Amino acid sequence: MPLPAVLLIIATLLPLVAWVVLVGVGRRMDRPLAGAVGAAALIASFVCCFWALMGWVQTGSFRGLQYGMRIAPIALVASPSARHPRWSALFAGGIYIDSLSLALMVAVSLGTMLVNLFAIRSMRREPRFARFFGLLSFCCFCTLAMLLCGSLTWTILLMELIGIASAALIGFRWSRQETRRAALRMLAVDRVGDIAFIAGGAILLRYAVRLSWPEMWLSLGGAGAGARIILPDGHVMPGAALTAAGALLCIGAMVRCAQFPFELWAADTAEGVAPAAAMTLALTRGLAGVYLIARLFPILTPSARLFLAIVGVTTILMASLIATCMTGVKQVLAWVSVAQLGFAVLAFGVNSWIGATFQLFSYGFFQVLLFLSAGAVIRAARGQTGLMHYGGLSRRMPVTAAAAALGAFAAAGTGFSGIGLAGYYTHGLILLHAAAFGDMARATGRSAMYAGLFVVPCIASFFIAFALARWWMLTFVGRSRDQRLYDHAREVPALLWPLIILGILVALIGRWLNVNDLFEGSILEARESVRMITDHGAVHSREAARVFSASWPSDDKVLDDDDTADSSPQPVFSQPVADALDRGEARSIRWAGFSVWTGIAIGLAVYLPGPGISRRFTRIAPFSWLHAWLSHAMYFPELSESLFGVPGRGILQLLRRTFASLTKRPQRRTDV
Repeated sequence: MPLPAVLLIIATLLPLVAWVVLVGVGRRMDRPLAGAVGAAALIASFVCCFWALMGWVQTGSFRGLQYGMRIAPIALVASPSARHPRWSALFAGGIYIDSLSLALMVAVSLGTMLVNLFAIRSMRREPRFARFFGLLSFCCFCTLAMLLCGSLTWTILLMELIGIASAALIGFRWSRQETRRAALRMLAVDRVGDIAFIAGGAILLRYAVRLSWPEMWLSLGGAGAGARIILPDGHVMPGAALTAAGALLCIGAMVRCAQFPFELWAADTAEGVAPAAAMTLALTRGLAGVYLIARLFPILTPSARLFLAIVGVTTILMASLIATCMTGVKQVLAWVSVAQLGFAVLAFGVNSWIGATFQLFSYGFFQVLLFLSAGAVIRAARGQTGLMHYGGLSRRMPVTAAAAALGAFAAAGTGFSGIGLAGYYTHGLILLHAAAFGDMARATGRSAMYAGLFVVPCIASFFIAFALARWWMLTFVGRSRDQRLYDHAREVPALLWPLIILGILVALIGRWLNVNDLFEGSILEARESVRMITDHGAVHSREAARVFSASWPSDDKVLDDDDTADSSPQPVFSQPVADALDRGEARSIRWAGFSVWTGIAIGLAVYLPGPGISRRFTRIAPFSWLHAWLSHAMYFPELSESLFGVPGRGILQLLRRTFASLTKRPQRRTDV
């Protein structure tokens, strides 16, 4: 087995070992020791992932086959069974390692390690200290295993484990009714995603499509270009069936990454402790949902991608508006997280695969930084989570305030003249492709409404920047609104090191680390994996590999599939597309930057003297109605409770009574 594969398997198993140890003997350990056991395993896991990444960049060979960045992936998938072809198509196991999975495994292991180090000090008074770190390790194991596996079925099964572990992490303080309700709601929403997964997978199995990533891409990879799908057995897969399968699988993934109309569970993460919220939204559930869409991207038809774009735009606008009116320090960040995940989903809809994966990678770091900064503030404020109780904390917690400012600037996408923090590059790339997508739609005679895929995110960028500026100003600037809280606040050195490391990463990811080269390489590696299948098997034709390569565009130049000596590099983009990209770049630089900086400036101006100006403004009749609507999350919680909560509880109560009556033993009658 290649060395990177061995290292990644070890990195995946180390958190599992830590979980087993903490479950078995965690109660017998002293208070810091349980956290140290989890931290040691996660540090070792990160070292293995980083070592594997270094080996991947330098490339290598195994049994005469080359692997490495921009060369070829490591695809070790079980061979199909001749006796049970349908079952082998469903449960074909194996691993698939490429630049995308390696980059995300490094991000997850590093992020979980920093969350663990932060929680050792911030949760030292928790009575079930060892259990929390066991759940952290188990969440990390499930996520790393999902990133490593090589088939759709096992990815979905591991996402189920991630959902259960994340709900347990959010419901860690089970005695609180709000926390318990939040965890149960997460589990209930996941069942909707399960139904979508089963329906989408059943459609693919109906046409005998194998569910390992390379073979699924080869069979259905022409869907992105609207090509006719001819399966290896000669049958034609209807376009409507393929669109339905892709849309259903994406719905299951959107449930995990909190997209409209399944975004309410993300707001519930604010009921959990700050490290749990960071893990759930940035490193486990949110990441898993977007990652699955990234793997499904080559088989999504244009209609399915348009569906993703509409959902992403709706989520971004709704979440950014709600974030401007939330009063909880973690509630604001939860809705900002939903909007950031919406940017990634929108990117898939406008064919910006690199923009989506780059956004997912950088989002994990700046969102963890924001949540941990909020956790440091809450610990200093004796558990108080309301923004209106803070104020002036930058004088008591200067390092935390600086780290939170870095995270807020990165999440808002601030930058100037090509230099900025992580979100500046990811948002700019996504908006560039959204503008070009709208231009190409207009050039081909389609509706002018496609321009909304660029205009609406630009408007939402204003509200995201305003919400983050409001969050930071109410927390760290101005006079203290609770003197006892202010006098108690202080910084703990043990909590600062994770914030400092995350701040450095947020500053370097966008421009200096060249992480987007890994995502560009992942496309080339997928093309090579498809070509290797056609070269070593007689089932698929080479024309299928050519169609797959043409339907997944990249910014690189690729060689023609002919192996002749006169093969020359062929540009992926035609001249009209290149012109649209140039216009989109100019438009995104102009309008996106204007929206972000305007939102920050208005947020700073309004909240510099405190919340007084906003309070007077929201007393005016039309704005008071809008504020009430947004502060109640557009009344979606009440609507979902009426439509699903009350009938669901009624059905459960009816079933419980029916079962009790059926199992109740009749009383014996005795004659006197």
